[in-house]
Amino acid sequence: MANYINVKPVKNGFSNTNIITLKKTSQTEIKIQAFHIPNPKDDGKIHHYAIELSIWKKNKQTKEYEPYLNEDIEHMYSTTKSIKIQEKDVLDKLLKFLISQDALIGKRIEKEIILADKEEFIEINKIKDQLSKNELTISDLNSLDTIINIKKFTASRNSLIKLIEYLNDKNTNFLNNAKNDPLTNIYTANQKEKFFQNWIESNLWVFGTSYIRKLDKTKLSFNSDSDIVMETLDGFYELIEIKLPSVVLFKFDDSHNSYYPSPALSSAIGQVLKYLQDVAEYKHQIEKVNKTTILFPKAKLIIGIEPTEDGEKEALRRFNSSLNNIEILTYDNLIKNAGTLIEIYKSKVI
Repeated sequence: MANYINVKPVKNGFSNTNIITLKKTSQTEIKIQAFHIPNPKDDGKIHHYAIELSIWKKNKQTKEYEPYLNEDIEHMYSTTKSIKIQEKDVLDKLLKFLISQDALIGKRIEKEIILADKEEFIEINKIKDQLSKNELTISDLNSLDTIINIKKFTASRNSLIKLIEYLNDKNTNFLNNAKNDPLTNIYTANQKEKFFQNWIESNLWVFGTSYIRKLDKTKLSFNSDSDIVMETLDGFYELIEIKLPSVVLFKFDDSHNSYYPSPALSSAIGQVLKYLQDVAEYKHQIEKVNKTTILFPKAKLIIGIEPTEDGEKEALRRFNSSLNNIEILTYDNLIKNAGTLIEIYKSKVI
């Protein structure tokens, strides 16, 4: 029985591991083997993998373990009793399941629990009892709501990270990969920018509790191409304009040893300024149609990723502070905001 994992190439970028015994009894062995499938468009690098679990039985004559064949099929056509898993989402679920079980080591389970995304548990026996007695408290409901939101928000954050990965991968077709991935296909669109707009429009929670409602753009009394229009708690109208994370934010001027806004960023800012001007101009009509009061309109511009160079980071900070009623948020900011909110929810798990 091998206690090491050996990976060897087969051909054309395919490879597989040796067969590993997971469990062995006096009569049966359960074995596992992994198979690696390459991406021919990426120099044969491994694209995904599959695993196969098989059952082996001891031969009474030879005393050797042999693949256990399906007995309901004629021998010449029979196959080894096995389970092959090659779908990535199934493998991910299997991995998460095993990790969640590992988190139980050292725990004593005396009541029914829910495994949360962190190594904490929600006792549900009490909730079941109170449901039957109509004595469920707000605290109990909040606990369940917290678990649901942790899972929902974590999945949403991971889908955004996956979309950005697809966009930045020069060897993949962004639209096809995003549409075919279970993690991102609910935001399906025919244009890259629209994918990200759909994600943000479906996950406005990443901005916290700043907004009361999303407004119908058709009731703005002017022709607006702004992606999303929101009303804030303090009575502001906030336009959310969404550009791609691949947009370059700044260029470097060698002659002046300084960074300046790229044409794409300048164009996006100009577009947002036009929206704000239109809202101000049609203020009274918008207030009448939407039965609300508009204070000074604001805007968020979602664009690019966080700069890595210190000079460019400082340029973004200064540029942001110089803008009136416009805030530039990178996609890294969104991911960070999402992570912070998820941790807040996790801290409330009892």
